Amino acid sequence: MKAKHLLIQHLLIWVLMSPLTVVVAVEDDFVIKQLTNDCFQEWQTRDWRLGEDAARVADMPSYVEAIKRICGASAELFVEGYPVSPFIHQSQRVILPFIFSGQNADVRQWLLNATTDD
Repeated sequence: MKAKHLLIQHLLIWVLMSPLTVVVAVEDDFVIKQLTNDCFQEWQTRDWRLGEDAARVADMPSYVEAIKRICGASAELFVEGYPVSPFIHQSQRVILPFIFSGQNADVRQWLLNATTDD
């Protein structure tokens, strides 16, 4: 009987705590999306250019998607509590290797290493 009572108690605690976990996850997702958007908007103000013709990288879809991926990874790390800025502070030259070849895991590792190298 005592075991049944403890089981019910633990089940009740789990049921009561589960919505809290869902709310925190939803809030984290909202914050990550907002930080990612803010990061991307800030990056667009830099007007980065490439090549001899100085083409705007903001007009290159693959470059834009890579910047969004970098912004998303840094926002995720920031929300997870790592000492990573949710904004891009690196130069275009430093970011370039991750534009066309970086996977999300590679970008996250690079961002984490960048914080320990400072």
